[in-house]
Amino acid sequence: MAARIRSLSVLNKLYRGGHENRLLTLAQTLGRERFEHRIVTLSRDPGQSEEEQRAAGSLRPDYAAAGIEVDDLGLDPIGGGWSGRLIAPAKFATAVQRLVRYIRDFDIQLLDAHHTVAMLAAGVAGRLTGVPVIQTAYHTGVWQRPGLHWPGRQTLSNAAAIVTDSRFRADEIRKWIHCDSVPIHVIPTGIPEPVPTVSAEHVRNELGLPPAGECRIVGQVSGLLEFKGHLDLLEAASRVLAEHPDVIFLCVGFSRGFTEYETRLKNRIAELGLTDRFLLRGWPGPIGDVWQIFDVFAHPSRFDSLPLVVIEAMALAKPSVVTSVGGITEFVENERSGLVIPSESPEPLAASLNRLLSDPQFGSRLGENARQTYESELTPSAMTQAIESLYSRVAGDEDARSVRAA
Repeated sequence: MAARIRSLSVLNKLYRGGHENRLLTLAQTLGRERFEHRIVTLSRDPGQSEEEQRAAGSLRPDYAAAGIEVDDLGLDPIGGGWSGRLIAPAKFATAVQRLVRYIRDFDIQLLDAHHTVAMLAAGVAGRLTGVPVIQTAYHTGVWQRPGLHWPGRQTLSNAAAIVTDSRFRADEIRKWIHCDSVPIHVIPTGIPEPVPTVSAEHVRNELGLPPAGECRIVGQVSGLLEFKGHLDLLEAASRVLAEHPDVIFLCVGFSRGFTEYETRLKNRIAELGLTDRFLLRGWPGPIGDVWQIFDVFAHPSRFDSLPLVVIEAMALAKPSVVTSVGGITEFVENERSGLVIPSESPEPLAASLNRLLSDPQFGSRLGENARQTYESELTPSAMTQAIESLYSRVAGDEDARSVRAA
């Protein structure tokens, strides 16, 4: 039997998010007979209890429950954004030094990097150790920040391969790096269908919602970040409530340290008199618990690639209104598997939500069509097969021509 490929995924931290959830699924499905896969974060484990970690939006308990070991390099966590203080030369040099030591200690053959600073550190560590680096990037926006433009372009253009989740972002990345020699692979995130662990009644009680039958829920799942479009959904809410006064808007997510936006959002909710109709809630348990109480899903994002929550809604056949940003429209077809509207458009958002709330049968048809797309293109097995092929190719094990390069 051939020796297993020793791969290492590197992240900044393990808060709930696209990279972290994607990697959780991959770690559970990657073929162990072919791969010896490890995961390391730059930030140290905060040493909190499981309850405290879940309340803060950490996925460490989920990794532990799945039997997935996560190491760390012992750096102090930086709330809200790593790409500030950690990029200070001394701290960044420490991150690289510790990562190089880890690579050598475990004889790593392949690096798989996620998150801005982890990508930068992996790029340098890969060059110092001669280990090829796959960089996973969902956009180039983060690299537009002061001081990151040149490092970001160097990091991506020197990668053994770049992975992204949509053709839209692949084209964007290709134009930005000005380098045709780096292969860019479009591998949509495959996730398992979210499964509840507690009853819908329990979720409603915990979130302070009326019992089933007394209200309908328009739900959004995302971090409390401005580009996720909560303010647009809030502006649409009054129009929806004028036609459907039984509706409650439920936005589930954590601030991730960006408390200024959360405060502004709460103030605007109060100004509109919607404190009891537009709710912001964190949920410490599996997100499948919350999905079961949604009647309609709204994703009014102003900026995205292919968000996991859109895929989750498709897997669960939820009637959905989404915005035409990033790669969403590569998988959600307007009037067939969802309603697609322009971003930052409260009026079309309200009209689309009213349509789904007024015609549940139409919404069910959209949801079933979305489920079919999920089953054919967005399952964990589809993603893992593509990533396994890419890992093998980059590590020199085989020519993985089945991976789709943009």
